[in-house]
Amino acid sequence: MAIPAKPTLTTPPTAPVRGEDRASFATKANAYVAFIGTNVTDLTAAIDWQDTVFTETDDAGNAAIASAEAASDSLDQTIATAALYTVRHQGAYPSAPATRNDGSALQAGDFYFNTSSLKTFTWDGA
Repeated sequence: MAIPAKPTLTTPPTAPVRGEDRASFATKANAYVAFIGTNVTDLTAAIDWQDTVFTETDDAGNAAIASAEAASDSLDQTIATAALYTVRHQGAYPSAPATRNDGSALQAGDFYFNTSSLKTFTWDGA
């Protein structure tokens, strides 16, 4: 839902002031009393608008949090994949290596680039 246009509030009439003549005071007081109904309607619209703004802001914040969490999960997966690649990729050699770069035994799935044949080979465990 989009945020609707901000409501406008009706300007109140001039309020009566003590010391005015009775007719002027009564006219202003009656106008002010009549305005109260309009004011209640305006304020109700303003409160509804504010509630919509708060709801939209909360929803947008929750969506941002979900997006950040998804990005973090994706980063974690990328790091894990890169770490696995680093362990599995043995580098470039003119012939098959006998051990991993760290000196441990080759594992099925390890691979290297053969600089003589210009091909990538994968160790099958045999």
